[in-house]
Amino acid sequence: MTVNDNRYYLTFDGNNDYIEFDSNESVAGLSTFTISLWARPDTFESTDTIWNESYTTYKQNTLTGTDWTTRSNNTGTAYTLATPTIGTGDWHHIAFVYDAVNNEKSIYVDGSREAYTSQALSALSSGRDKLRVGYPLSGDTYYDGRIDDIKIYNTALSASDIDSLANNSRPQTTPLYHWKCNERTGTSLNNAMTSNDSTLVGATWGYELSPIGYNTGHNFSIGLSFIVPAVTKDCLYDQIKYAGRIGTISTALGQIEHYDTTTDDSNTLSVELSNCPEKRDTSLSIYVENYSIQHVSSISDTYIIDISGYTS
Repeated sequence: MTVNDNRYYLTFDGNNDYIEFDSNESVAGLSTFTISLWARPDTFESTDTIWNESYTTYKQNTLTGTDWTTRSNNTGTAYTLATPTIGTGDWHHIAFVYDAVNNEKSIYVDGSREAYTSQALSALSSGRDKLRVGYPLSGDTYYDGRIDDIKIYNTALSASDIDSLANNSRPQTTPLYHWKCNERTGTSLNNAMTSNDSTLVGATWGYELSPIGYNTGHNFSIGLSFIVPAVTKDCLYDQIKYAGRIGTISTALGQIEHYDTTTDDSNTLSVELSNCPEKRDTSLSIYVENYSIQHVSSISDTYIIDISGYTS
């Protein structure tokens, strides 16, 4: 499954990493809601916890490797739906939909409804003292993997809306809360809809590029033709020099990832290919995060890209 268009993400080590949210930004008291996020588990055991809304020791709205638990009363009956298989080592879009109007609970993975139950449901419980991602209650375990682009909707999204989210499109419905996970540095996570900050506890920032180079309006790609050495990926890495806010260099020899947290505000990006004894023509693509590409100029083996126009 292709990762969403936000290349930055949060990584959790499975030991003591989590996100501490404002509990007022939960789904407490809602009759309908959808929670959408991207996850790339490194492991996903039955007790591993992705989402956890709790009141004292009671799960109120919690998704683990075993089930999705909800309550309509803080200490009352727990309603569960078995969690479908979520593969490890790859990104997946996960959405869980609560619809007390139509008495349905559904879990979608990569746009497909993989778990469903029809049962008498009421508005979710109102008590909350914790809203955390990756943090377990007693008996469960911490999440091990990556998380990105978390959204809460105060409505039960349709199957077509969820399919759009899973395929990097945006449904017409505006999220109630949205944590883009693109801060890149620091220990705060901003809610784009309220401007409130949540706290990262142990979780750290990572970066990667999707296997494909699509243009979403915020991330731009450009393909150039270079003469590069017909050598291994490791040698090629040594021969390519670059500076600025570059995402990834991809060639026929493989993909080279680079995570740069520089605060340099230069409007140019320089890519230099060193002269090597053995060369051949190949295609090289450069992806620049959150910049619009204005033009490309060439001087010998050095290509200068103007990345003026910050777009986010």
